[in-house]
Amino acid sequence: MGALLVKRVYFPGVYDIALAEAPPAENVSGERWYGIYMRGEKIGYTTTSTTPAGEGYLIAERSFMRLNTLGTLHEIKTRTTTYVDQGFALKSFDFHISSGLVDFRVQGKLQGRELHLNVITGGEENQSTLHMKDIPYLWTNLRPFIAASGLEEGKKYRTFLFDPSTLSSAEMIVEVVGSETLTVDGRATKAFKLRETFKGIVVNSWLDEEGEILREESPMGLLMVKEERGKAIAAAKTTVPPPDIMVSTSIPVRKKIEEPRGTSFLKVKLSGIDHKSFDITDQRQSLSGDVLEIKREALQGRTDYPLPYSDKKFKPYLSSTLLIQSDHPSITAAADKIVSEGSSAMEAAAKISNWVYNNLEKQYTFSIPSAVEVLKIKTGDCNEHTVLFTALARAAGIPTRISTGLVYHQGSFYYHAWADVYLGGWISVDPLMNQFPADATHLKLVEGGLDKQVQLVQTMGNLKIEVLEYK
Repeated sequence: MGALLVKRVYFPGVYDIALAEAPPAENVSGERWYGIYMRGEKIGYTTTSTTPAGEGYLIAERSFMRLNTLGTLHEIKTRTTTYVDQGFALKSFDFHISSGLVDFRVQGKLQGRELHLNVITGGEENQSTLHMKDIPYLWTNLRPFIAASGLEEGKKYRTFLFDPSTLSSAEMIVEVVGSETLTVDGRATKAFKLRETFKGIVVNSWLDEEGEILREESPMGLLMVKEERGKAIAAAKTTVPPPDIMVSTSIPVRKKIEEPRGTSFLKVKLSGIDHKSFDITDQRQSLSGDVLEIKREALQGRTDYPLPYSDKKFKPYLSSTLLIQSDHPSITAAADKIVSEGSSAMEAAAKISNWVYNNLEKQYTFSIPSAVEVLKIKTGDCNEHTVLFTALARAAGIPTRISTGLVYHQGSFYYHAWADVYLGGWISVDPLMNQFPADATHLKLVEGGLDKQVQLVQTMGNLKIEVLEYK
């Protein structure tokens, strides 16, 4: 999922021009193709076409990627249709992602500063309205502004980006670094280099004088290059497996951890990242300088309580969301069936974790995890297990939050997700491994849903871990 979010969020073609300053776009119609590479191997392509539509334009984007996880190939397809006015301001969009097993679709319509969303997943529709602090852009509708505004070395732009794949928005800063000469299709081409910063992640892009993207590089080893159609779509025909994402993004360590699932204490040294950008310190993790200590929580002495929990301070951890639909009839019915009447919070959390562990097939899934859909297909990886557990626990009245970070396995730390439940204090629960509490090799970096989890991308290729002690 990290690779997909890099493509969707960190390759957006977004360059900020204040809407009031942008003249109507000219000469923007046409079709463009790009190859997507990971560590030198082609893994997919994307194409964008722009056509006049009424008093504005229709922008259609399609992407295809082949992703490899421990020898299993997954084909991911996305489609985005965006309607904009003559100045390329957003009017509406329709985003769809399919991975064969799972479909996710979100439609949006902008009215003033209100973005009206319709999320379709698991055969269900869920509506929501988001208030935008500023006029939002998608990655598809800002590229034409480049030609209209011109590129000046040292100039910076700000834009407010909405990403349908995470249902979140944030500010992006774009700086024109300077000009260089690139070779494109055998021809020397003048290009402007741009540095894009989004949630602490830096992506470099090169554009020609007309504002066309020629090349984009991300910190995860992903590369997007403008190509002819035939060369770009070659990824769909190749039989050569792409690089393994799980292995490529894992963090190997010199000191091996014997029997990691039984560890109660872990001491490691972290380097290569800004610790302040992450949610490292919590009930089980303490950071001193660059040394992190993790202690597995004890259940003894915890404050147990009858359900549901009623403290209003924990409302955010009991509420239903667009993807954690804890108030959906299928989720509440499942929770009632799993948790017997009169169960305490601790008993209920253990029962739900055990049920999710025993009823979900363990399979890597590239999609936007939705609790309702996971309950239907009963398949997924750590994200699907965690989202469904969180929805069921909240439905039972247990405050629950999502944690993401790393977990140790056979000589390396791999990116992973699990949950925390409140029992007078937060307790970690890993429904994929059926651990309650989770072992001490679970190293949390981020707390929250997909909109927060994309911050993990800035650690990929940068974070180094040295195991100092464990028991």
